[in-house]
Amino acid sequence: MRSTPLALLAVLFLCACPVGGAGVDVDSDGDGWPSRSDCNDDSDAIFPDAVEVCDGLDNNCNGVVDVDAVEATVWYADADGDGHGDVDVFVASCDEPEGFVELGDDCDDTSTAVFTGHEELCDGLDNDCNGEADYDDEGEVDEDEDGAVSCEDCDDDEAGAWPGAPELCNGIDDDCDGDVDEDSALDAATWYADAD
Repeated sequence: MRSTPLALLAVLFLCACPVGGAGVDVDSDGDGWPSRSDCNDDSDAIFPDAVEVCDGLDNNCNGVVDVDAVEATVWYADADGDGHGDVDVFVASCDEPEGFVELGDDCDDTSTAVFTGHEELCDGLDNDCNGEADYDDEGEVDEDEDGAVSCEDCDDDEAGAWPGAPELCNGIDDDCDGDVDEDSALDAATWYADAD
């Protein structure tokens, strides 16, 4: 019997092992995940443990694109359409969802006249979201303490003058209607014609 040289046995052994064939996992993209486990073995940015980023790809092989991406923007619901969103209603998304905005500084998302930075108006609302409604520069609400806030009172230094106050013959516009001592004043005198 003839003996087989050792080198020939080594060649036969190597040829018997499949290389790149069925049953062997290949990592074509070099991301550390073999093709059997990698949902896209043509991209090294896609593999099961990848961090999801905003790139239009399913980086982490979970079946959805750009969901829970680390670089997603926080968007705030803007129900009233004033460009300022409700700080308590938000989503993180790579793209701006309809009805959402980047600013989350609206303390009343039902009114377009209320958001941080809005001018304070005399409307009973906290227009600028500072916690106070209808205040003036000094923060006084009713300086003459007649029940009418400064922004509604035609004379906040006169306690007898406020919108709806009874008009009297006293030289001031008591009821804030723009007329002083009109004929309808409570204490107006009745005058009679004296033709002769």
